[in-house]
Amino acid sequence: MKIAYKIEQSEYIKLMFYQTYKRPIFIYVSILGFIFLIFIIKDLFLYKTFDDYTSIFIAFFSLIFYPILLYVRFRNFYKSHKILGLKTFTEISNERFRDEGEGFEAKILWKNVYKVKELKNWILVYHNSTAYGFLPKRTMTKTQIEEFRNIIIGNNLKADLRKD
Repeated sequence: MKIAYKIEQSEYIKLMFYQTYKRPIFIYVSILGFIFLIFIIKDLFLYKTFDDYTSIFIAFFSLIFYPILLYVRFRNFYKSHKILGLKTFTEISNERFRDEGEGFEAKILWKNVYKVKELKNWILVYHNSTAYGFLPKRTMTKTQIEEFRNIIIGNNLKADLRKD
């Protein structure tokens, strides 16, 4: 099976935000930020004044500053890793996963893959517990997605595949 794609910066940033904010600590910090924001608004409307600057700092940091910081970090990473924005040709067989683009080539045997995770719009191929390569599902037909799932199942890989 052969697939050609180019990952746009906006797609990459959305994927990175999803991967970041699915972690429990980031969910907790975001909820905490919203709770503090609600208290700030409540105090402003009820008392017409607000003296708790710690709450303002926590709400600002968790809801505004940190997402902006992450956005800049993801954008700079995308720009500095030229391979991410190149047209990539992926060949998937029963034995391996092969990526080729302008100036790079990577071959990974399925037996060396840590796990595969299928998201709504992406397929993540983990090399270890934290590092992964990705494949946008928008470039694949339903038949190719099914074939990919069958290859993963056939190789007895640790996988989190969708049922759709």
